[in-house]
Amino acid sequence: MEDIAFRILMNVVVGGCLGRAAVASALGLRTFARRRRFVTLRMGWVERIVTPEPLLLGAVTLWITLREVEWEGASRGELIAPAVGAAFVFAGLVLVLWAWISWRGLFFGHGLVSGQQLVTRGAYGFVRHPAYACAILMWLGLGLGSLNAIVLVLAVAYVFPAYVLYLRSEEEMMVEAFGDEYTHYREAVPAIVPRLRARRTARPGR
Repeated sequence: MEDIAFRILMNVVVGGCLGRAAVASALGLRTFARRRRFVTLRMGWVERIVTPEPLLLGAVTLWITLREVEWEGASRGELIAPAVGAAFVFAGLVLVLWAWISWRGLFFGHGLVSGQQLVTRGAYGFVRHPAYACAILMWLGLGLGSLNAIVLVLAVAYVFPAYVLYLRSEEEMMVEAFGDEYTHYREAVPAIVPRLRARRTARPGR
């Protein structure tokens, strides 16, 4: 019974990470292919640092699956790590799906299309950067689920600081585009860690 539970939990971790890596990479390629439709498209050094992250997540997930995870002989106590990892990954999947439902124009990268409006409803009323929070949750889930120190080091030393710089770069662009509207929104909604008690945004969004 423990072996079955272990397999299910690790399949959530592995499947979620591979799925997120594939979708984010595809969105990146789509953004590049349709770059002419953007009135603003940032590709500075911060964006270049973050761009390979989905591919790295996919590669590390495959490495964990093929070489690190022992699928047989799991004890009840050994289910704790994959259960925690699966919870993180599942939370990330729910968050990014909610983000897509809240704004169907979701893409990978920093850009603005003609006529784009500030979205503050749904997932974007929960945190300002749900897709970035999803990326961090995926890395933490993979590292905790597999108890792999290399993955956790990558998450702490690369993914988290890179996305902090990444969201700051995006917010500079958003302030330039939306001015006080975005400033009020930023004051009301946390970046990637939700508040225990929600606050209303200063002005309603779409």
